[in-house]
Amino acid sequence: MGEKEEELNSIIMELRKNCVALQEKNAKEESEKLAAMESLTKENDARLSAERSHVSILEELEQAQRESSSAN
Repeated sequence: MGEKEEELNSIIMELRKNCVALQEKNAKEESEKLAAMESLTKENDARLSAERSHVSILEELEQAQRESSSAN
């Protein structure tokens, strides 16, 4: 009976180690996923800002062209 208990305890300890390792791996993956999502959000914000600037510059150019053609 003692031998079986030792074997089962050994298996339980190994399973606990595996569980801890998997939890650590999962925590790391979740952290990396969060960092990737934050990076994507920043990239999207930068893209939107660039698009707004582009539109603004085009509007200024159109206004300048209208003023230039009106002056001629």
